[in-house]
Amino acid sequence: MSVLDGSIGILPRRLMVRDQDLFIARAILTDNGFELENA
Repeated sequence: MSVLDGSIGILPRRLMVRDQDLFIARAILTDNGFELENA
């Protein structure tokens, strides 16, 4: 929600992907500088 309301980004962001796309989604995000939690 912080992205939508323009605040400072203190709320964690979530992204949902299909199970079969998880590996490539993680690779794309980490290649682009996003830090991921091990969830």
